[in-house]
Amino acid sequence: MNYTHLLPRNSVRVAFVLGVVDTLIRWDERNWAYSCDFPGNNLANVSSSPPSCGPKCSVMLNCTHFTWSNYNTGTCFLKYGNVTKEDAVYNNDPTMICGIV
Repeated sequence: MNYTHLLPRNSVRVAFVLGVVDTLIRWDERNWAYSCDFPGNNLANVSSSPPSCGPKCSVMLNCTHFTWSNYNTGTCFLKYGNVTKEDAVYNNDPTMICGIV
């Protein structure tokens, strides 16, 4: 059923096709990927280079995943909780990294 007649005249319609968004995130053998984020569940954030973010997470108690961005010249957002690769959110920033430990 088409409900477009219920939308305001100047509204923007957004459509998602199942499976398409998932293919935008390319995971490597370490379970790291570029252009992605795991929003929320921040445990701590530390100044870091991209390659040292995952190892910092792996030695911090309760850290299960992370996001690195160039915020403040490089910040590793250490995160907690159960996540899967499917929970990662794609973004257009090719410098951002997310990963699961």
